[in-house]
Amino acid sequence: MVVSIVLLVGVPGHAFIMVLLALKRRSWSTSDIFILHLGLTDVLLLLTLPFWATQAALPLGWCCGLFWCRINGALFNISFYCGMLLLLFIAGERYLSIVRSVRLFTQKTPRLAHITCLLIWILSVLLSIPDWVSMVYLEGKTIEDKDICSCFANMYTPKWQTPSRILHHVTFLLPVVILAVIFYFILKQLQDAETHAGLRPVMLILTLVLVFLLCWTPYNVTLIVDTWKSRRSKKFVRADAALLATLALACVHACLRPLIYFGLCEKFQERTLAAVKCRGEELKGDLWELGVGSEDVPEQCSNPEEMKQMNNVEQSQTEQC
Repeated sequence: MVVSIVLLVGVPGHAFIMVLLALKRRSWSTSDIFILHLGLTDVLLLLTLPFWATQAALPLGWCCGLFWCRINGALFNISFYCGMLLLLFIAGERYLSIVRSVRLFTQKTPRLAHITCLLIWILSVLLSIPDWVSMVYLEGKTIEDKDICSCFANMYTPKWQTPSRILHHVTFLLPVVILAVIFYFILKQLQDAETHAGLRPVMLILTLVLVFLLCWTPYNVTLIVDTWKSRRSKKFVRADAALLATLALACVHACLRPLIYFGLCEKFQERTLAAVKCRGEELKGDLWELGVGSEDVPEQCSNPEEMKQMNNVEQSQTEQC
């Protein structure tokens, strides 16, 4: 039931986003590029859903063999790594722009954003190497004494189990700490500046991060507990139902991002409603309101007196003209 809902919402939602981006290709902004790559991480997650659902539904469990078990686990983890790193980089860009007045991107350098996303994808693939090499599916017995197989992401042969799990845990915990620090300083800067000009993009990014963590944290916490149990018992511990349940919750994230855009991005709402009403409208400007690559004048001029002096200078120049 959950899988059906996720596919029913996620597939058309991301398909609509991809169509909008395709129609807007000649005028892509930096935000468009990051939205594209964030969407691709959810598409990878959607590809794994039918396999996890089939395993849960069939009495004999996983029936696709070791090769597809490794492929599915790798795609699942690539989606997690890339989604986390992209959100970390977007939040970091906002921190540098708002707090440090350093702009990494401009609307005239979309190629740099593509290169950045490509490097993040390469890093995510490298982090998933254990899945390609040593992921296993577990064999056991049912009540009827029949063979049953289970495939779980992050379940490895004993030789790779501990180092691979530690790598996964660090890739989860370290970005969470960094994100907490980044948003603390961003929100503090906006509060000290007494302006709401840069608050809307920050709140959108913060919502994307919080929803991502709400979906993925239960799975990662369960995985940490499973790693601890494995080390204490000094033998391979069979995955339990908690891992499968939290894995399903993580997959729910694949359908949530389009709903967030529709709920928080006014221009995306307008474009969606126009498409539903079959009104042809030219796609101009930023649909997503991430603020990546945009000007941040209010944040850079946090002192009200400086803002007042700038306004007076602009007014005098207008009068002279």
